[in-house]
Amino acid sequence: MVEIDGFNIAYEKIGHGMDIVLIIPEALGTVRSQFRQQFDPDHDGCLDFDCFTFVSVDLPGWGQSRQQHKQQQQQQERPYGPKILDDDAVRCDKLMNKLGYNEYSIYGFGIGGQIAILMSQKFGPRIKSMILHGTATYSNEKFLQNYRKLRDTECWNDSVMLSQYKLVYNDDIDLIAYLWNKYIDLAVNKFGEYYPDGLLMTNAIASNNDRHSKIYHCPSLILYGDQDDFIDMEQITYLANNLPNNRLIIFKKCGHHLHQEDPIKFKNIVEKFLLENFWNDKNCLY
Repeated sequence: MVEIDGFNIAYEKIGHGMDIVLIIPEALGTVRSQFRQQFDPDHDGCLDFDCFTFVSVDLPGWGQSRQQHKQQQQQQERPYGPKILDDDAVRCDKLMNKLGYNEYSIYGFGIGGQIAILMSQKFGPRIKSMILHGTATYSNEKFLQNYRKLRDTECWNDSVMLSQYKLVYNDDIDLIAYLWNKYIDLAVNKFGEYYPDGLLMTNAIASNNDRHSKIYHCPSLILYGDQDDFIDMEQITYLANNLPNNRLIIFKKCGHHLHQEDPIKFKNIVEKFLLENFWNDKNCLY
């Protein structure tokens, strides 16, 4: 746990390799809840701890980052507002700075992918590569409908998602519903208001939220399950067409949690991409 900009930020380091990878989980989640297979040494889909050092972060207000500050009487709430994703990006980079990492790759799942994109804009020279998993970059009616229909946690049919959150929040269904509803109401529903041009802004002039409009230079890998209930193919097509230097991999018959549905394929693709860009020689693995 480290303090960054007044927030207690929980993180975990896994592995001891030279290739440093920051993992930013999906909303409400943690790496241990959302990537259990990838960090279970007894599972065939476990990532290589000799090649990589993974730094996972719990975003403010979620996971272990809800723990109250010594001088506060309440648990930390997520600081929703127009610049929350930009602030998350800054805090994540400050975390990596504190840990002594000047260059690193990013794996962003869902909202984590949105933060990764902003980090690549703000801290481009420091980002070696990024992986965007099930990530939306703009708001439209279909995007809002997909999330709104899943707002009521009592109607969830996704036992994988619910079981993940139970693990993080000690089976407290009321707390899970509270955090999820706030996320939908104060982040998803306002995404279009906060980022009216989307995240892949190419205008020469930064918008009012003071983001920098920059060309993306780092190699990017886009992962998508063709049965994703949250993110539709239109979002992914737009991302692939507008994010330079990217590679799109579609997991057939997989949903939002494609890494749990096909962990072996996931491991092979992710490790190969990261190592290619770590050595900066795309022929070294063939």
